[in-house]
Amino acid sequence: MFSSKNCFNLVSEEEFYASIKNFDKSRLDEFTKKEQIILASFTINYENRDKDHFLPAQEKQAIELIEKWKSESNLTK
Repeated sequence: MFSSKNCFNLVSEEEFYASIKNFDKSRLDEFTKKEQIILASFTINYENRDKDHFLPAQEKQAIELIEKWKSESNLTK
């Protein structure tokens, strides 16, 4: 799971989220599986937050999002 506490001293949560959304998902394999889960968990947490509070993502949700990203990137090849 990804906890955003103390992680955003140099970049805002909004900037981090935007960088994940704009990242070329066909390059996901440049990250380890754990790093991919962190990116996906953060994305889910950010998109499902309740006002300014994150609602924690489950690892299964993160893996499903990674699979979605990979399948979408394969369609654009």
